[in-house]
Amino acid sequence: MKKILFNGCSFTAGEGLQESEKNFSQIINEDPDFETINLAVPGTGNKWIHRETKRALWNPSYDDVTDVFIIWTDFNRVEYVDYSANWLTAWPVNFDRWGIWQQTSPARVGSAPWRYKKDSWEHFYGEIFKSETGILDTIFYALDIQEMCKAKGINYHDSFFSRPMLMTLSKFLMPKRQEKNSGLAMVNHEFNKLDRHLDVSWKEKENEILIGDMATKYGTCDDMGHPGAEAHKKYAQHVMELI
Repeated sequence: MKKILFNGCSFTAGEGLQESEKNFSQIINEDPDFETINLAVPGTGNKWIHRETKRALWNPSYDDVTDVFIIWTDFNRVEYVDYSANWLTAWPVNFDRWGIWQQTSPARVGSAPWRYKKDSWEHFYGEIFKSETGILDTIFYALDIQEMCKAKGINYHDSFFSRPMLMTLSKFLMPKRQEKNSGLAMVNHEFNKLDRHLDVSWKEKENEILIGDMATKYGTCDDMGHPGAEAHKKYAQHVMELI
């Protein structure tokens, strides 16, 4: 039997589905050849995904896991600590999900509660944080989890939740850019060490089937673009065929 530990954001968690509907990991769990654990929490960034996956792998309760499958989320999501008592009082849903490790992204800057510090967040995303930072972080997170999986004899797999992420990644690691920037060439060298992948290598991800593709093809369940029940069924079938 394969025991698979999944992690990711809302697409992996199955946000937007009705109570009677199942996300892809729950569907896979119904097959007698598979057992699944889903750590995904809606709205989280890749730092959260990395930390919580490693926390689980250090837990003896997960020593019988055979496969780890990460669906990385938006490179621009960041994590920060907020001890604000007012926030605790006014935004309990966020704390139920994330605790003090709050998550945000450029798409959330204009909505509550982040709009109350909109100028600060716009300065952060405009002058301090760049998408390249998120890409570099995610490459490190993936390599780190892959090495931990190798040490424990676990198969490592990963994917992205949306096709625009592939476009951003491909643009960042364009050969012409590497020729002009030795640092990027070094990043690409590390990038190529990601040898355990659900479908293909990271270098060929444009050929991969993403959960976001399933949402586009088989329908969403809300106005946020989350995959619907049929999309989760199709993705479950895809994962079982490959793993």
